[in-house]
Amino acid sequence: DNTIIKLTISKGIEKTVVPKIAGETSYEIAEEKLTEAKLKAEKVEETNAKIPKGTVIKQEPEANTEVNAGETVKVYVSLGSGKEQVPVTYVIGKNEADARKELENGKLKVEVVYEEDTSKADGTVLKQSLSVGEVVEEGTKIILTINKIAQIKQGTVNINFTYPNAKTNTSSNENTNTDTNTSSSHTTTEQKKHEMVIMVGNDEIKRTFNEGTAKMSETISGKGTVEVRIKIDGSVEGYKSMNFDSDNPVLDFDIAVR
Repeated sequence: DNTIIKLTISKGIEKTVVPKIAGETSYEIAEEKLTEAKLKAEKVEETNAKIPKGTVIKQEPEANTEVNAGETVKVYVSLGSGKEQVPVTYVIGKNEADARKELENGKLKVEVVYEEDTSKADGTVLKQSLSVGEVVEEGTKIILTINKIAQIKQGTVNINFTYPNAKTNTSSNENTNTDTNTSSSHTTTEQKKHEMVIMVGNDEIKRTFNEGTAKMSETISGKGTVEVRIKIDGSVEGYKSMNFDSDNPVLDFDIAVR
């Protein structure tokens, strides 16, 4: 019999090796690599705050595993934190209330610090910690530096004087009549003038007073905390700090005038 019989010899199931795709920065790159290895890709998305959005977190099966061609590899892709990405807007030069409202409406968390810049308007934004156009997660903190110009306020300085080296003159006046002799003595303090300078920071207030003056008071002006010094006849006799931000600030000095 001359019948021809055709036989088909099976080559068996085609095998392939799973490529490494974990760590790839996009699902598309991972999918392309799997296609080249004659494998299919199945995308699985997971929230992961530590791995950037779009990055392949892991794969199943693992890299270098031998599998049948055409099988499916699960590709786990990071969704990031799962929070919305929002752009940072420019608020420098705006007042604090408007800047805060704009940024909070943009889903950012606002914190404020204060600095003084007398060349800019009081209450305006001098600096922002995040750059305009930068894209960040909702709820990200942005720090605004607000201009706060200290207000000039008044305080009181009281100076109490003593004169440990003061000289006195004693004069005797004798009055005589036919019946009695009476003598009387009168003591007086020499009248000497002294120069006083009250130094408030870099400002000076000059006053003159007579020896024997017990007390003087002076109203001074300033802002923040300032050193106040008292000079008598050119010599610094006392210094203290005054906080003008406190209520009705008062400094008392006890000065021995030499």
